Amino acid sequence: MDAHQFLRDQADKTLTLLSNSPELWAVLKTDSFFASQKSAIFSEATLVEWVRDAPLDGVAIRKLFLAIRRSLKKAKTVAEKRKAAEAAAVGLYALAACRLVLVSQSATSTKVLDINTPVSFLCAVLAVSLFGGTLDLRGVDEHGCPMHSGVFYVRLAPDGDWSGFDIERAAYCAIFKSSAAAMDVSEVSAPLSKQESADLCARLETLRDVDQIGVALVVVNPFEALNPEDFADKADVPIFKMSKGVDQALFGMAHEDLVAGLREFWSELQTAQPSELPQTQASHAGAQERTMGNQIHVTVHGGTVAVALAENAMAQAGNNNTMHKTHQQGAQWDQLLANLQGLKVVAGDMPASKVADKLNARIDEALVLTNEAQTQPEKKGLLKTAIESIQDLAELAEGGEKLAVPIAGLIALVAPLLGA
Repeated sequence: MDAHQFLRDQADKTLTLLSNSPELWAVLKTDSFFASQKSAIFSEATLVEWVRDAPLDGVAIRKLFLAIRRSLKKAKTVAEKRKAAEAAAVGLYALAACRLVLVSQSATSTKVLDINTPVSFLCAVLAVSLFGGTLDLRGVDEHGCPMHSGVFYVRLAPDGDWSGFDIERAAYCAIFKSSAAAMDVSEVSAPLSKQESADLCARLETLRDVDQIGVALVVVNPFEALNPEDFADKADVPIFKMSKGVDQALFGMAHEDLVAGLREFWSELQTAQPSELPQTQASHAGAQERTMGNQIHVTVHGGTVAVALAENAMAQAGNNNTMHKTHQQGAQWDQLLANLQGLKVVAGDMPASKVADKLNARIDEALVLTNEAQTQPEKKGLLKTAIESIQDLAELAEGGEKLAVPIAGLIALVAPLLGA
């Protein structure tokens, strides 16, 4: 079996993007990294084929990342062509990242895999490398990394029986979030109806086989009794279970190093003025856009997407001044409390419903935990879970769109305070 058979779609997309940016190609082909390779790289197609198929280890791919970033900086483009150059660089970077997946170690006879990172981009790279599709990056997560529209985070109800229908119901709520149907499903503990189950499988099929987007469900709070294999086979979708105890290497590079380099690259894309660029074209798949800070728009495989950069994500990466950090965090805790209190006021005006009641209860819980977590570090995990639950409930509640901005502020504050 071809170890990289599932990268063909992503390679085709990358070639299309690179062909649309002769300015980037002109610099790439003269970069010292590519010039030093024995393989003949004489066209955009041969470059993409080389990235997809050459025997590259983690050290070589790190150098490849740097070559892409160098070339993008050197590419001489006018404003209207800069977006095409950035899109091509993103496509090539994503294809290179897929090569980091240790296919032989990650491959499984089922579609269920234990993972040790929640970062959307890394989950997407795993999904595309092991199961096919392409990357579709929309927005930035709390880790300061680009988000993939086909990665859906599933949280199971703690009082459920964790059977197949529990994960199917949670997946339905994640994929059809903000719809009236998802609100109804979220308030019951019964299995999905035959129609709801068919709708879920049809949407996953559309994403996978029509849009050709790599899809994965990430269960962020799996229980020991969870058995998602039947649903994974039924829906033909990979399911990743978060587990901090996983020590198997999934990438040919420490995922912390991969994330750090990705953050640096993403910060270098923030060159265009948002006012000069077109508006975002929303995906019918309901991409999970937890965005904050400045945005640019990058054209990728036929559409235009917004790329947002968390304003605090890069600032925190190199701050080693303990006194400054302690003072800064004290102010951030105060700001977090203020944001939660403001959120409570807005949520109090929402239409009455069971979801709204749960939302208000979670906000109250988060307020208590915010005070406790400042002196009791063991409470930070509970606070993070409470804020994630607030976001999920707000997306399901009628009128929840009013909470989008204050919740984005919460996420921006939580990342550095809780080490998210």
